[in-house]
Amino acid sequence: MAFPINQGDSFSSSTLPWNYDVFLSFRGEDTRNGFTGHLYHDLCEKCIKTFIDNDLQRGEEISEELLKAIRSSRISVIIFSQNYAFSAWCLDELVAILKCKQNGQLVLPIFYKVDPSEVRKQEGNFKVALANQEIKFKNNIEKVQRWRAALKEAASLSGWHYEDGGPEYKFIQQIIEDILYTKLNGVQLFVAKYPVGVNSRAKAIESLLDIKVNDVRMVRILGIGGIGKTTIAKVVYNRIFEHFEGSCFLENVRENSETNDGMIQLQEKLLFNFLRGKHMKVESVARGINMIKEVLHGKRILLILDDVDKSKQIENLFGNCDWFALGSRVLITTRDNHLLDNLGKVCTTYKVTELNNHESLELFNQHAFRGNKLEEDYSKLANQVIQYANGLPLALTIIGSDLCGKTRSEWESAIQQYGKIPKGDIHKILKVSYDGLEEVEKNIFLDIACFFKGRNKDDVVNILDACNLYATFNIPNLVNKCLITISHGILWMHNLVQQMGREIDRQESEKILETSSRLWYYEDAREVLTGSKGSDKIRGIMWHSPNPITVQLHAKAFKKMKNLKFLMVHNVLVSEELKYLPNGLKILEWHGYPFSLPSNYCPQQLVVLKMQDSCIRLEKLFKQGRQYNNLKSINLGWCLSIRKLPGLCAPNLERLNINDCENLIEVHEAIGSLDKLKMWDLNNCKKLKILPSSFRLKSLEDINLDDCVSLEKLPDLGAPNLENLTMEYCQNLIEVHEAIGSLDKLKMWSLSNCEKLKILPSSFRLKSLEYINLDGCISLEKLPDLGAPNLENLITSGCENLIEVHEAIGSLDKLKRWELKDCKKLQILPSTLRLKSLEDIDLDGCVSLEKLPDLGAPNLENLTMNNCKRLRILPSSFRLKSLEYINLDGCISLEKLPDLGAPNLVELNIDNCENLIEVHEAIGSLDKLKRWTLKNCKKLQILPSTLTLKSIEFISLCGCVSLEKFPNIHPEMICDKLHIQCCNIGEWPLSLKYLSSGLYHLSLGNSQNARNFLVSISGCKFTNLVTLEVYNCDRHIIESHILMKPDSFPTLARLIIDGSNIGTIPESIIRFTRLWELTMRDCKNLREIPRLPQKIRTVDASDCMSLDLPSSCRLYNQFLEMSLNPRSTDYYLCKLILPRIEIPKWFKLNHQSVGNSVSFVVGREFQKLIVCFAFRSAEAKDVEATCFVVSANGFSNRDKAVVDPISGEHLLLRSLYLWGWNESNPSEQNHVTITVKIRNRDMSFSSDDPRITWLGVHVDCICCGSSSVPDDIDHHSFPSDVGLQMDTTNGLDLPMGHPSLGFTYGLDDQDSSTIARICDNTEPPPLPAIFSTPYGSDLDHGVSNTGGVSGLLIDPNFESSFHDDVHDLDSSSIAYPFARIGYLDSNASIDGFSPLVLDDIEHHSLPSDVRPVDTTNGSELSLGRQDLGFSDGFDQGSSSVAHAFDNNNFDFNLFPPSKKARTS
Repeated sequence: MAFPINQGDSFSSSTLPWNYDVFLSFRGEDTRNGFTGHLYHDLCEKCIKTFIDNDLQRGEEISEELLKAIRSSRISVIIFSQNYAFSAWCLDELVAILKCKQNGQLVLPIFYKVDPSEVRKQEGNFKVALANQEIKFKNNIEKVQRWRAALKEAASLSGWHYEDGGPEYKFIQQIIEDILYTKLNGVQLFVAKYPVGVNSRAKAIESLLDIKVNDVRMVRILGIGGIGKTTIAKVVYNRIFEHFEGSCFLENVRENSETNDGMIQLQEKLLFNFLRGKHMKVESVARGINMIKEVLHGKRILLILDDVDKSKQIENLFGNCDWFALGSRVLITTRDNHLLDNLGKVCTTYKVTELNNHESLELFNQHAFRGNKLEEDYSKLANQVIQYANGLPLALTIIGSDLCGKTRSEWESAIQQYGKIPKGDIHKILKVSYDGLEEVEKNIFLDIACFFKGRNKDDVVNILDACNLYATFNIPNLVNKCLITISHGILWMHNLVQQMGREIDRQESEKILETSSRLWYYEDAREVLTGSKGSDKIRGIMWHSPNPITVQLHAKAFKKMKNLKFLMVHNVLVSEELKYLPNGLKILEWHGYPFSLPSNYCPQQLVVLKMQDSCIRLEKLFKQGRQYNNLKSINLGWCLSIRKLPGLCAPNLERLNINDCENLIEVHEAIGSLDKLKMWDLNNCKKLKILPSSFRLKSLEDINLDDCVSLEKLPDLGAPNLENLTMEYCQNLIEVHEAIGSLDKLKMWSLSNCEKLKILPSSFRLKSLEYINLDGCISLEKLPDLGAPNLENLITSGCENLIEVHEAIGSLDKLKRWELKDCKKLQILPSTLRLKSLEDIDLDGCVSLEKLPDLGAPNLENLTMNNCKRLRILPSSFRLKSLEYINLDGCISLEKLPDLGAPNLVELNIDNCENLIEVHEAIGSLDKLKRWTLKNCKKLQILPSTLTLKSIEFISLCGCVSLEKFPNIHPEMICDKLHIQCCNIGEWPLSLKYLSSGLYHLSLGNSQNARNFLVSISGCKFTNLVTLEVYNCDRHIIESHILMKPDSFPTLARLIIDGSNIGTIPESIIRFTRLWELTMRDCKNLREIPRLPQKIRTVDASDCMSLDLPSSCRLYNQFLEMSLNPRSTDYYLCKLILPRIEIPKWFKLNHQSVGNSVSFVVGREFQKLIVCFAFRSAEAKDVEATCFVVSANGFSNRDKAVVDPISGEHLLLRSLYLWGWNESNPSEQNHVTITVKIRNRDMSFSSDDPRITWLGVHVDCICCGSSSVPDDIDHHSFPSDVGLQMDTTNGLDLPMGHPSLGFTYGLDDQDSSTIARICDNTEPPPLPAIFSTPYGSDLDHGVSNTGGVSGLLIDPNFESSFHDDVHDLDSSSIAYPFARIGYLDSNASIDGFSPLVLDDIEHHSLPSDVRPVDTTNGSELSLGRQDLGFSDGFDQGSSSVAHAFDNNNFDFNLFPPSKKARTS
């Protein structure tokens, strides 16, 4: 049998809850009493738990019981027989089985007296059966298609094929053996208790294995001990083992193969797995190798060898790749990078990375707190552990388990101990690699662990070679064993590997400091040096103080340390000059040493000298006549005492760094003869004037002269091997020596901002030059022939006086990027540009350039020529087949855009070409053009007659005031965005209709233009339009062509009608069901806005100063409803901007301030809040408001809201979600401060305009049970010229003279007091009903309500009962309260409007014959009516608060009671 392979997608490593081993799917009438019955019997005999549907009731659809049985079976066996497909039941079973296959179920087909190809191709009986099914299910043909696909998929799986004539019992026996093996071998390996971070790494390895490819592949999983190699390998095994004919996971190969018997046991285990559970005795390792070769031959297998450290182990277990069949995969976990190198390309490497901080914290938390929330008291300690473990899973697991359940003081003690001595188990595992090293390798490893981690590899190699440790040869061995890594020339090792090495060194020294060979711990070094306890056993000292300190050392503190090789001191100042240093030092590093070195110190054995920021006296240290043959590296950066670099006889010096020696004036002549010098850094030696007159630096590769501002001439460096020459900001440099032009190995040369540079070499032969930067060389007038055939990057931007470019530059075959930006006097380019590699040329701001030469640049992708104001002539014929981007923005002299010959053009920008008249016909056929902008081409008259832009996404014709006719549209053209504001197009083609279905964003402006467009396309349906912008258009256009036609815009989400003279948004707006943004800025006549669609999230009515109060209240109400809805997933998108009128009294938020900041206390679950603030802006500029949220627990968050140009006083309401709050480890009480800062976008926050005048916040806080809102800000006062004012002399909250509410203010004839009355010429409407409901919760911090809640329920026909002269009263602005319990549906609203309640309702007088409702027993009685007024007749036993939005899911009262009501 071909065992099942390629069984779909991989699955998770967790063990699935199987109830059955096998599920049998079969056609009962074909095989129940024969083959299937026998198979079922034998499966049960072998204790294989099998499901068969003998007792299930058949029907049209398979039952839930059967589906459950399928889902809970580990293996499904499908028995395809002649009549299988005639059963819809069987076919539904098949679909369900294959769905479970995607979740890890193994599916095995048996083709019983049926050819597999007949099932797969659906021929023979299966063809007939499916034809019958199509007739039967003609109304559900998709079902039959699913069956067909399922049959094809199942028949493609490997399985068993029984042909008539053979003995069935042997066939069944083979099936039983295979299933039994699958059951035994198919148990997934236990991975880890908490497999954090494993899946992503396992997937990366799966990608390398790529089991769908039919070849042999091996992957070496490489990493240090404890990093999770074995765990990851187990996950990979669990995911893919069932795709192979056989699989085997051999753990602990290194440990188990140490003896001959151990290796034999490994061989026997491997054979057992690949022989399907049969035991075979192996007599010897050699015999076992041949047996394995015989068994593996021709099998497609998965083999994983865990923890291999020798190639011999591999030879004993699988020999070589020739033993495997195609499709086999091998995984090997190891710490040795060189293992498997002899296998060549067959083997790839996956290096396991450490866990990141988030993964580390999660894994640690699982072990230390059993997955419970990290307690705040332990947060800082946990972070210390994370830093210590540095992403090593083993360390996090061991330490987390060790600390679990311990007190804080025990944690502190343990963590302090970990910092000095690694946990035993971690140390033991990591030490395995160390124990396998040779003695010399061990010494090198310990030196690196103690002193040289994070240092330059070349320096370390030179130092250790000088100690006869042969580091050049041995360091690569440490890299291969994963003990160290090299990145960008720096040596690294894992923190715990370093700690393990230091602990080994500590144990070897018997814990006696004087006898230690290496002192690397700060306190130990301090004790030895300040106590003069040194001895000749000390080989190295690293004294790095965590903070700057000053200590008093004995002048001869190093006298006893005759064998000291390494001395590295940082952050330590000594108060007395040293009188002795050992002459055997290989590295001397002392940052900030304040004295000269001892006069008797002879540094002839010194390899590395690093004395930055010190007071070193070089002429005393390096005595004339002596040679310093060992010296390889000097770093004297920031040594301000150095005025002259003296002669130095160091023939092997490779690195000389004297950067930032600001007082250095002269370099001695002898320095010019250091023929081994490779790197010389003189950066920022500002006074340097004198260099050696002659250089013979034949090894020099890199020299840095940046900011040598006193240097006037660059001499001949005599450096034939120089590769990098940087001399940026040499502001007085005038001349470069002629010889520099002949440096034929120079690759990079940067002279940017050498402002006085005029003279370059007359002849260049820079054949290796790849990059030259002349940016900002403002005195350069001509760019010469560079003789640089390999030049790839030429930067000449900002050369303001550059007039001419040499002809030869036009023939640089390999030039890829050429920048000439802001070369304002440039007039002459090479007559022909034959730049076949050129990809990018930038001529932005070349204002004197009149003509662009022929571009022979077949690979040019980007051509930038914006603001070339004199450019009149483009080449008559372009051949730019690779061109993707061209920018001609601001080329005001250009009159015609020619054929660009650019079939791959993606973006074409010809904005602000004010004199452009015509665009060539060929532009209309650019198949790949996606973006085309022609903004403000004021004279443009002629576009291509037809646009066939099949890839176009965006076209802008804004400001093309001379364009009168729009081109024809090809039917295949689909445009996403079309902007045609401020145009005078009067003629639109009939083919415009082809755009309607594809438009995603449409922007119109100018009433006539918008009308013409909309009329031309009337009747079309904009099926994909999401954003519609119509600026400064007449209300009739907006109403008749947009707002009254919701069916034409079924997908509209954003509607912008800024600057319109519209007065009322019609009720039809509610039918724009997907609308989430409505912007109406500067609509001066806008008075009314009805309730908006449910999906609305953003409304901007800034500068709509005629907007009435009911509309504002309605919007407040709707937005609060959205923001507080716990089921809303996008509430944080809510934003509302309204002109500042009066904050309704019911709109109190539980924290308010007349400034820009509020504070409160919240619990652990706090994550969202509502912010509402008022701001005043005197100037109409873009405004940016930033809300800062800061908590005492360390959490901080900011949210920005940008408002387009706005002036006057406005309110902005915004919902915020505090991302990251839970990750900040909040406590039970968290002090939070909200601060809102606002500014014009071009100004700082400190400006007085704009400014915040009021701030309110709703938050579920725990700091107050009653109102946190001071009474004195119930009505925040506003300037007299802003919006509406309230007359509150009688406690009334009613607007003065607001016609839309039907209210008037005036002096009553009988009374001099100011009163509010409803228009007297109306017939009184029916009186609203009054309801009451018992309610005992504290809905808001502003309300403490323990009694029943009373409110007004207004008749929905209330408005219709008024006469015509009060028709402006909007019913949606009247309250529709609903109760919490039993009276009205808590989710209900009337006429689609949410409730709003006028506060202080006890002030409204009731008619004299209306009796109050007794609500003490929860009764609901309506009141009679004689007048519209209200009397103070509420029941004295209940609160007279109108609860307009009282939903079970809300704990927020939108409408708190008046001051009077709160005191009753």
